[in-house]
Amino acid sequence: MATRAGINRDVLAYGIISGLRMPGDRLYEPRLTRQFDVSRTPVPRALVELATAGLVEMRPYRST
Repeated sequence: MATRAGINRDVLAYGIISGLRMPGDRLYEPRLTRQFDVSRTPVPRALVELATAGLVEMRPYRST
């Protein structure tokens, strides 16, 4: 069974790999929450998974 965080991660990863999201684009959690129409929990989980995979860089007190 696919989780919302997993689906969000896959959609974001596709956007990064395909070039829809350019290097340096900021990923704002509130905006992504609205875009994916999910609660606040799945988006940070998806971003952590993308950071672990090396696709995004997370900076404290800044957007991803």
